[in-house]
Amino acid sequence: MRFILVSLSILLFSLSSYAEKLKVITTTLPNYLFIKEIGKDLIEMDMLIPPGTDMHHYEPSPRDAGKLSKAKVFFYTNDTLEPWAPKMAKKISKNLTVQALAEKGDPHRWLDPVQAEGMVSKIAETLSSCDQTNSSAYSDNKDKFLQQLKELDEKYSFSLKKFKGKSIVYIGHQTFNQLAQRYGIIFLTPYHSTTTEGEPTPGDVAKIINYIKSNKIKYLFYEKGEDSRMVDLIAKESGAVSIPLDALHGLTKDSSIESINYISVMEDNLEKILKGLKNE
Repeated sequence: MRFILVSLSILLFSLSSYAEKLKVITTTLPNYLFIKEIGKDLIEMDMLIPPGTDMHHYEPSPRDAGKLSKAKVFFYTNDTLEPWAPKMAKKISKNLTVQALAEKGDPHRWLDPVQAEGMVSKIAETLSSCDQTNSSAYSDNKDKFLQQLKELDEKYSFSLKKFKGKSIVYIGHQTFNQLAQRYGIIFLTPYHSTTTEGEPTPGDVAKIINYIKSNKIKYLFYEKGEDSRMVDLIAKESGAVSIPLDALHGLTKDSSIESINYISVMEDNLEKILKGLKNE
């Protein structure tokens, strides 16, 4: 009888602990990865934008509103990428804590490790405010992840410092502007926007092909998961080898979010960028 009572107490405690988890929802993959680094098993996480969806043109569904109505905290990137996010949150609940992780403008701040530190600090501050019981754990997790981001920044700075002012050819939208500006390198692209608008003209394409040939460029880069037809065309016409970079724009339909690690993705991107800059 005593064994049964003890077992029942443990079960009730476990259920209570699970029920007390802070319910957090976000919009995009980079936000999700950062939040999980801070919240870990203390929070219950969900993400609105599904695999294979263009985050730049995403429109929320009634199902998203249903998910959001059950959350206590809602993180989104900024008002440029998700202008619908604060409006939808305001309609759903006055008790929902809503936090943008970056200022208005180019949303791809997560690709700059230094700006990523600011996003992570906002996450930890918000979670601690909404769940003061676990604030020390959130703070500890933040400190550990900030150290990883600092080491990543140092690795980028050291590896790229001798290539300042140098360029690689990137066939895609200006997604990596924040990273390029941070470390003084150039992503030459025929595209004219940081979003999926601003498609290149035939003249733009011809110009980049001529540039590749004239400068004997061996490698050109594109964003993993994006339509590769333009890349394939330019690679075929120029003779350069195409290499994907991961901008963490989202999951593919056959990928698992548990298998993605921000630091590993960024380190892999660095190795590929260095290959392009060396052009060997």
